[in-house]
Amino acid sequence: MDIKRLRWTAATGLLAILVIIAVVLTISSSTSHQATGTKQPSADNQAQACPASSSSDAIPTAPPADLRWKNVGPMLVPTSATAGPMRYQGSVWECYAHSPMGAVIAAYDIFASLASPDWRTAAEHEIAPGPGEQAFIAAGNSQTYQAPAPGQIAPAVGFEILSYTPQQATIEALASAGDGYQADERTVAWVNGDWKMVLTPDGKPGPDTQLVTSADGFVLWGSASNG
Repeated sequence: MDIKRLRWTAATGLLAILVIIAVVLTISSSTSHQATGTKQPSADNQAQACPASSSSDAIPTAPPADLRWKNVGPMLVPTSATAGPMRYQGSVWECYAHSPMGAVIAAYDIFASLASPDWRTAAEHEIAPGPGEQAFIAAGNSQTYQAPAPGQIAPAVGFEILSYTPQQATIEALASAGDGYQADERTVAWVNGDWKMVLTPDGKPGPDTQLVTSADGFVLWGSASNG
């Protein structure tokens, strides 16, 4: 039996120590200086200027050799010169490799950008178009942004690629949670030449966060996750 699959949904009170709380807070909040009347960027504008990236279906068994950790607001996320992002414009990090590793890093970086004070700009550029994008922005516009407090963001531990095609990938991100771990699913799609976050129709990043009893089966980030 795979111990990692023995899991249960985290209780509401425990969510305060999980990584997923960053996006949960963001979904019901917005910045105090939110833009009004901002038009959705065209597909051509989103895709322009991204350099050609490597395209591979090889599922990684280790983090990239050139892994570097950077902050997006209060969250520490992975980056790679080879897997991406290859362009940084404020809260918008883009141009990821068209590969499983590129999808993994995009899933982490976009997730964090959507929990940052500049979530609106990130949402307009980094969410796949559709009902989820609209629901996320509408919910965000309805309330005041609240940044995650210290202790609400658990350190990243590892990842597992649950599914991958050149068009879409689903990543399970593992983080520490007390004596165990917590895991949440994030899906990205290849849209107009880059990975974009796919949200559920109600504007959430995926199913409820789960408690996990073991890191078995996950690719571990290693000591680099500490900065």
